[in-house]
Amino acid sequence: NVCDRFGFVDEMVRFMIKNKQIKFVEGFCQKINPSRTPIVVGTLLDMDRSEESIQKLIMSVKNHVPVGELADEVEKRNKIKLLLPFLESKVADGSTEVEVHSTIAKCYIETNNTPEHFLQSNVYYDSRVVGKFCAKRYPHFAVVAYARGKCDEELIEVTNQNQLFKEQAKYLVDRESPELYALVLVKNNPNMQKVVDQIVQSALPAVSEPEKVGAAVKAFMNADLPDVLISMLERLVLQSSSSVFARNRNLQNLLILTTIRSDKERAMEYIRRLDNYDAGDIAELCVTAGMFEEAFTIYMRFEKYTEGVSVLLDHIQDVSRAEEFAIQRDVPEVWVALGVAQLKRGMVVPGVRSLGKAKDVTNYELVISSAKEHASAADYDVVIKYLKTIRNKSKD
Repeated sequence: NVCDRFGFVDEMVRFMIKNKQIKFVEGFCQKINPSRTPIVVGTLLDMDRSEESIQKLIMSVKNHVPVGELADEVEKRNKIKLLLPFLESKVADGSTEVEVHSTIAKCYIETNNTPEHFLQSNVYYDSRVVGKFCAKRYPHFAVVAYARGKCDEELIEVTNQNQLFKEQAKYLVDRESPELYALVLVKNNPNMQKVVDQIVQSALPAVSEPEKVGAAVKAFMNADLPDVLISMLERLVLQSSSSVFARNRNLQNLLILTTIRSDKERAMEYIRRLDNYDAGDIAELCVTAGMFEEAFTIYMRFEKYTEGVSVLLDHIQDVSRAEEFAIQRDVPEVWVALGVAQLKRGMVVPGVRSLGKAKDVTNYELVISSAKEHASAADYDVVIKYLKTIRNKSKD
């Protein structure tokens, strides 16, 4: 009692063992103060007592010994495995103590007894405690433990230290955390590019949930990494075996939009290769960005011929090309748009003829005003013939 009270348990055990009074040591643990068993066990290990005798002592007080302290004492001496029978007995009795399950996790890791399955399926162990135990010797298991407990900073640290960038990328994608992405996607992170490469090359192509892709896309946008975003979207949309992503309208829109803003030279390639984006909106953005050929190509691909000829006339300002386009498509709306543009430019006869090919009767006032301002004497024959035609149609 005196040794216990004043903290001389270690000295007491050594004295009793030297004097072959092991029964007094057992009695002390079993009857006087079972809570001091961890210190007793540590001393017995230091004195090279047999593991079998120590295990028997522990089992004799199994319902009273503090498991966490006991685990600390044996772990300091690299003897964690000797606790396995005791711990499995506790689990068999229905124990859900965190210390019991955290320590048995360490035992399974040390003995290579299906540790990964245990780490993924057990709900009672402390992820940080087990992860820290594994970090230096078993970093892969540390990742599993930290991931299970969502220990973000610890997982990032252990994967950085052990160059487990593929595992870090997978965790980032699975976690879908804007804050975690922001922690990694910073330019002063020396490992950022390695993680990004793994996100693009392995983590994202392996997922099927649109939410995870959306979280990654948003993270790259927030981090202002357009080149990475383009590379990632290209892999998902153009190289993915998943039709879900290849045909995803939002991803196609985003790929083209990102190139319009940051890499205009590549935009035309995606405009021509993709076919499930919002053509009208994308084309308007192209016009705003001064990318008139790209806008025209979009309108052609989606058979928006009126908008297409408007780009030729209003932005590219190539009337000859617009005439060729009208001949190729031979659509009334295109002829009307061309005719109106020609009349406004003082091209009276071509304008009237274009309106005639569309059989348009609505723009006669423009014909008259353009003729008054620009027509020669020879032009009036065409103008009068057109006006008579539309007057007869109006009578009909």
